[in-house]
Amino acid sequence: MEIKDCTREQLLAENPALVDEIVNQAVTAERERVAQIESLTLPGFEAEAEEARKSGASVTDFIRTMTAKADEKKAAAKAAGAAFIAARQEETKPAEDVAAGAAEDDDKTEEEEIKNAAKEIAGYAAEMSGSGIGMF
Repeated sequence: MEIKDCTREQLLAENPALVDEIVNQAVTAERERVAQIESLTLPGFEAEAEEARKSGASVTDFIRTMTAKADEKKAAAKAAGAAFIAARQEETKPAEDVAAGAAEDDDKTEEEEIKNAAKEIAGYAAEMSGSGIGMF
């Protein structure tokens, strides 16, 4: 019997141990391939990993696919960021026409500010007590 002419059934009948060994090696190799794909899968690439597992793609092909998709996602994120910045610049454009000025500095000390605030509060309290609201 020539090996190239041998069918699965003939090989199984002639040498079942060899068939079992071949099957076991294939199963082990497939499990390793799937485990490697799962260990290399980055967040956001679960669909690509599922496709690689189903299609029988090699780990190398999966990494190439994930790298290409990462480049696409990076470009999309960069474009979205640029669009966001452009929208914010357009949104804040009217503020460019607002004239700026120096803050008023009336050279009051902290103690003077406290006294003035106390006077305002006292005046308000006097108004309220005289109005019949009955705060005090």
